[in-house]
Amino acid sequence: MLNGLSPLFVPRSCRHPRTHGLSLIEACVALALVALMVCLAWPSWSQASRKTRRAEAISALLGLQQAQEQRYAAQGAYTDDLAALGWPTGLSTSGLYRLQIIGASAAGYTATATLLPSSDASNDAECQVLAVRWTWGQSSFGSACAGCSLPGSSMGSSTGSLAGAVDLPILSDPARCWSR
Repeated sequence: MLNGLSPLFVPRSCRHPRTHGLSLIEACVALALVALMVCLAWPSWSQASRKTRRAEAISALLGLQQAQEQRYAAQGAYTDDLAALGWPTGLSTSGLYRLQIIGASAAGYTATATLLPSSDASNDAECQVLAVRWTWGQSSFGSACAGCSLPGSSMGSSTGSLAGAVDLPILSDPARCWSR
């Protein structure tokens, strides 16, 4: 006998209590594990997201390059008019990049895709500007960082050559953004 009670009769309060849900410590451990997984996954997700956005800019620039070649075949010269090339808004497909053509002539042109500061991708400081330059049948690709600038006046006139554009710093590191 246990305290005067028969072993056959055990009050409900003395039986093993049923547990419903999690204890506070279990919930804190689960929350800590979820936070750790998010911290480990965030850099990879951010990098993949940046690459996707850059791919949009690259796709837009290559589309501009194709449209320029079609125009050159038809009219014998390149243009800096985006609307004439089928880009009336001057923006990439999702509106993250502003497209621009600088120094278009019969010799070539430079097309740029500049990340808009108001976009959710504006934290991509490494590749704010992507560019493709086409000069006498040769293409070169490049990019610029957040602190870099693109001097449009050094690109030559619309009827002249692109000789003044050779030293443009935007094309100094093509592997940084184009190969990723």
